[in-house]
Amino acid sequence: MKILPIICLLFFQLSYTQKLEQPAEKQSFWTTIWGESPKNGFKFLPFATHFQKSKNPIIHGAFYTAVNYKSWELSAFNNSYNDFSMSLFYLRKIKITEKFSIDYGGGFLYGYKGRLQKVDAIPFNNTFLYSGNLNPTYGIGLEYSLSKKISISAMTNPAVIIYGIKYYW
Repeated sequence: MKILPIICLLFFQLSYTQKLEQPAEKQSFWTTIWGESPKNGFKFLPFATHFQKSKNPIIHGAFYTAVNYKSWELSAFNNSYNDFSMSLFYLRKIKITEKFSIDYGGGFLYGYKGRLQKVDAIPFNNTFLYSGNLNPTYGIGLEYSLSKKISISAMTNPAVIIYGIKYYW
């Protein structure tokens, strides 16, 4: 939990010094909030941290590996129970500066075998939504571009934050 404010501070401090080189065009509030499709790319986020007390608060073997095409992201990863899991997300990107952006989206998780019902950090955890092997999910991501092809990436949902790099093609 202590690492999230540090990561956010780092992202915001880096983005504060960046300015958009293009003149700002007027957009409606809803157009801005809806955002745009993320660039196509490959994510490798090997580290994760739980937000609640856990026997394993820092997960070194998450290996969240994802490919995204336009607004769709398909991922495979090692979950907190050391099981293979997959997710399918629909993502949108809001550009804050030329280098810093916020992603948000929702989709489905596969591979938790009903164990998410016991995770108090998840809203509606003790319902039929989390009783099976296919569960809904949502999250927010932060990205800071280091170059045209590589960025630092961090994703969070109610239970965990995952961080690593993204490569754009």
